[in-house]
Amino acid sequence: MRKTTTPTLPPDVTATAHLLTPIGHLMLFSGNLGIKKIMHQPRGSHLTQADQTPDSVELPVQWKHWLDRFATDNFVREACRQLTEYFDHQRNEFDLPLDLSQGTPFQQAVWKTLRDIPFGQTLSYKELAHKLGNENKIRAVGTANGRNPLPLFLPCHRVIGSNGSLTGFAWGLGVKEMLLRHEGYRDRQGKQLRLEWPDYDQISQIPR
Repeated sequence: MRKTTTPTLPPDVTATAHLLTPIGHLMLFSGNLGIKKIMHQPRGSHLTQADQTPDSVELPVQWKHWLDRFATDNFVREACRQLTEYFDHQRNEFDLPLDLSQGTPFQQAVWKTLRDIPFGQTLSYKELAHKLGNENKIRAVGTANGRNPLPLFLPCHRVIGSNGSLTGFAWGLGVKEMLLRHEGYRDRQGKQLRLEWPDYDQISQIPR
């Protein structure tokens, strides 16, 4: 049996919210300066849309604890609203205050550069390192990319291998491919990978 670890929160979290999306459950955390972290939990294929609620048994126990512990605030409500628009093809960019204070100066530099990758486009790790001024830091860039606390808002799914391979993604390569298809990413042959969400294309209600 694979050993699981309890996810940890960044310091100074003051609010949280849960949102069901086509790629699974998202848990958002905010502090006084903005959104601090997003966590992802895959959907349970055996559950119907009606069963997918914040109280669903498929949510990690720790998530339920956090939902009971923290209220929502304007930061997470707005983040959920913008995510809903994104998955409904009504938004290509996010306009949210993000708190990156948990990262080192180098990690923060990488994360801020991710935000500049346009919707529907990709960069290789080498190109990302070049933008940061040192192509020799590909491995360090990849490590910082993997520790990105805010996927989607800082779109690390748009970073791929130099040969066009998807490489890694904290939420899984299947989710990464779905996001790229959703954004109309074109492969090396210029073919657009357009995705229509499967049967579960509705998104849960934004927290009030």
